[in-house]
Amino acid sequence: MLSDWHVGAGYGRPGDIDRLVRRDHEDLPFLPAKTLTGIWRDGCELVACGLDDGNKNGPWSRWVEYLFGDQPALAEQASGLAPVGAALSVRPARLDPALRRVLTERRALLEGLTFVKPGVAIDAATGTAKDDFLRFEEMVRQGAVLQAECSLNAIASKKGREVALALLAAGAKMVERLGGKRRRGNGRCEFTLHHPETEGWLAVLESTEDPGPPPEPMPWPPADGTAADEPTSGGSWQRLVLNIEARTPLVIAARTVGNVVETLDYIPGTLLLPIVSRRLQQLGVPLGAAIVRGDLVVTPATLAVNKERGQPVPNALFERKGSKGFEQEGNLFNRFEENIGGQLKGCRAGYLGRTDAAHLPVLGKISLRLQTHNTVADDRQRPDESVGGVYSYEAIPAGTRFLAELRLRTELAERLKAKQANWSTLLGGTERVGQAKKDDYGQIQISCAGKFTPFPARSEQPSQAPSTLTVWLLSDLLLRDERLRPSTTVETLRSALEAELGVKLLVEGESAFTRQRRTESWHTRWNLPRPSLAGLQAGSCVRFSIKDGQIRLEDLTRLEAGGLGERRAEGYGQLSFDDPLLSTKLSELTALQEQASESPKNKLALINAQNHDLYAYARQIEQEVWRANLRRVVLAVAASPEKRKDLLGFSLEDQGGKPPSSQLGALRSVLVACARNNLELFNQWRSRLENSSNHRERWPECSLERLSELVNDPARIWQVLSGPESEGRLSLEELVCTSDGLNRLKNELRFEAVRMLVDACIRAHRREVEQQEETPHGS
Repeated sequence: MLSDWHVGAGYGRPGDIDRLVRRDHEDLPFLPAKTLTGIWRDGCELVACGLDDGNKNGPWSRWVEYLFGDQPALAEQASGLAPVGAALSVRPARLDPALRRVLTERRALLEGLTFVKPGVAIDAATGTAKDDFLRFEEMVRQGAVLQAECSLNAIASKKGREVALALLAAGAKMVERLGGKRRRGNGRCEFTLHHPETEGWLAVLESTEDPGPPPEPMPWPPADGTAADEPTSGGSWQRLVLNIEARTPLVIAARTVGNVVETLDYIPGTLLLPIVSRRLQQLGVPLGAAIVRGDLVVTPATLAVNKERGQPVPNALFERKGSKGFEQEGNLFNRFEENIGGQLKGCRAGYLGRTDAAHLPVLGKISLRLQTHNTVADDRQRPDESVGGVYSYEAIPAGTRFLAELRLRTELAERLKAKQANWSTLLGGTERVGQAKKDDYGQIQISCAGKFTPFPARSEQPSQAPSTLTVWLLSDLLLRDERLRPSTTVETLRSALEAELGVKLLVEGESAFTRQRRTESWHTRWNLPRPSLAGLQAGSCVRFSIKDGQIRLEDLTRLEAGGLGERRAEGYGQLSFDDPLLSTKLSELTALQEQASESPKNKLALINAQNHDLYAYARQIEQEVWRANLRRVVLAVAASPEKRKDLLGFSLEDQGGKPPSSQLGALRSVLVACARNNLELFNQWRSRLENSSNHRERWPECSLERLSELVNDPARIWQVLSGPESEGRLSLEELVCTSDGLNRLKNELRFEAVRMLVDACIRAHRREVEQQEETPHGS
């Protein structure tokens, strides 16, 4: 960035800043991918317009549409076809990882990244500032080098690949500024594409008269063609835990309300199953039939709570209004076991971790964030309703960790192992899920935690047959009634369980705590909507009475592993039977006190001079932070009369105080020159004072000696200003981000710090003198 820049967050801080810059999950400024994509597309369209001699439907313009996708909102009439997706994916541009590590570790340095810029609106008629139009905008300092990851779909022909990369490189060269107020000096930048095949982009454009048609959009891989003509293989289950980390915010669309897209707080198995299937297809084992038979299951990825897969809060749990039930003893109740009066509210959000029988479970919640975007009209260069206008995404924050399970029949796992012993490593990698996944959202990192382990079976048969069966839904459950209609009733659940378990069940009294959820479904391969999925929501709980028959433990294990109802391979229908949590009086348990674990801190790697651009920007940051903290600390030191007298010998004993204003003004002028490393000038000025008895008497005793020590001793000023942060002093070691920053800044800012301290002491001294002069004698 060649000048200060501003990419707005769409809101301000009331009473302080009107427009804030957009920050990521680490509280660092960044360039959103939508901003980069839009400005890059404008550059490529400008290049294509020139190469096509202004023909908007020319061959180069069609390549732009292939790279960035078409824009249905700009079409004069509906085409009736599905929108063409972009072949290019651009991720947000962020600061260098080394600098980000330092800034996140030493939060005090964040102050140096931005500054507040004031502005006014000018009246066109009078040429003067308008009343009540003063504004303050946050700006990011110039010099930042930001990096963004880009990916391009594979292009089979060499010529096509050269054309695409040359067009992208030329479009990048056309980008000169971005962000807010970019036509008024802000946001000047240099946009560079780092790829070995883009070095000769100019020669490619000069030598290519006809780029040819762009490739057709990438087709979906064909299905494996296997049919589920065999029943399920049966047998035991194996499971593998999948770690999933959100590298960017995630939008898992739940519904659209107005111009706001709301998100789920988990990743459905519907999005994870295609990833697993695609990655395992390279082993040559047909998985289509296994998925249809129910021999392969991918559970929803839920929040990791205490390093375990969180389970949705049961609807049978209630807490007192205004209390924190999971953190306070006696305020959380299990309605299956406790009938408590008073005003209670249901616990409907969050995920529970495992705990012992003496403590309440730990509750984990995801703090969803709302981010506003806009669609800019090309002709007006402003957001406009005709092309989309302003809209907002509710998103899961980046850095959130999820856990899911891949479950396979043992026979299928052995077939995969025969192809490749460590086949589970194929599941790891970076993927895209959810909405707006080609730019600012949807990037996840998948890794495997441990090895395949057998699914835990119920092996202990109770001495007496249980009379009840408690069901806790761990994911949404899709069932159909006798007329094959989607059903969300408890009666349909009872009928399904009776058919699977071979017993007669009955619901009595207040034994059902259920909720429903409707999920809009979409067929990605067809680009068409599918029927809505209406079912019982995860967290629903029902306690059945067993009226006839005896439940076999192997049937319970089979249902817990494989699920119940429809679309079980996608994680629907996961449930738990007779969980100890739902048979416990929770009001008698105590809250689990979290133990603060201090992880060993590695030595922080500071920025060195090897990377010139990064080092220069880091120096600028720490220098601005030092100056800002110096201004704060010198005011605190100068506010104390005792410290002023101890440091400089200033006194209020005589009427008018010593030294007088004329001498203080001369001292201030000398120190301004000393700030330019002209130390000899101060010593000459002091010698003239000491040789003149008239001037010497105007200074308090020892004042000039203390001033001389402060100016001539390189360490004295830092001894005065540095110290514990709790005492309002400077913690100098925490205010550097370069390897040589501490000593260098002490040397560079030494005279500036002296001048700031003395100037602050002079101002404070003069204020007290004026107050003393205004006070009547004897009052």
